[in-house]
Amino acid sequence: MKAVLLRDLKGHIVSPAGIFYSVCFLLVSGILFTNICMNSESLDFAAVLAGMTKAQILLVPFLTMGYFSEENRQGSSLLLFSAPISMTAIILGKFFAAFIYMQAVTLVTLVYLPLAGSSLAFSEIFLLYAAFALMSAVFAAICCFISSVSSNAMTSYIAAVVSLFVFYLIDGAITIVSDRGLAAALEICSVFSAYRDLTSGIFSLSAVIRMFSMVGIFLFFTRLILELRYRTGRNEWHD
Repeated sequence: MKAVLLRDLKGHIVSPAGIFYSVCFLLVSGILFTNICMNSESLDFAAVLAGMTKAQILLVPFLTMGYFSEENRQGSSLLLFSAPISMTAIILGKFFAAFIYMQAVTLVTLVYLPLAGSSLAFSEIFLLYAAFALMSAVFAAICCFISSVSSNAMTSYIAAVVSLFVFYLIDGAITIVSDRGLAAALEICSVFSAYRDLTSGIFSLSAVIRMFSMVGIFLFFTRLILELRYRTGRNEWHD
């Protein structure tokens, strides 16, 4: 896993996709910070990160769209998973490469806090960034899954954006659904609801569990899809 992680992490640092992600992330966060904290003087840094969760709908898929879709398109996935490393290790290596890169870029926004004269306590800042990291992890896991079922990077990007947007719509649907059972089910599936719970100022263990569960579920589904592709490709090769 370490070899895959380091290779992909280095790839993010020097690749156009990784550079595009970091530039867009810092540009959008800078605009939000200026409008929310500087111009209005509200010092509501939580609102800046909340705005960035929506920007991540467009940015995270750009970072991960070629993870498995390119191997699927080129037919090299069979060679990739024939390497002396487990399929799970490959998936986790790619996932953590995206996650670590995203958090490294996110941490750059810490420079905004002294600029705004923020009086947030360390515990509040830690909770905000931890919640944002968990949401980014969920997004990355979903995008890995989408990439595994696609054979084209652009198709993977569009499908991932649509999927993440659906999760955003689920959060909005919670407030308008009249059936309590359905609303409760939607809330369980809403990553935005979990993020909001974590950033409300009170630590929510249920929100953490929901986010970790979603990461695990989508990475598990990614493994199932890739294993199916590997077995199908191997059978065709033998035939």
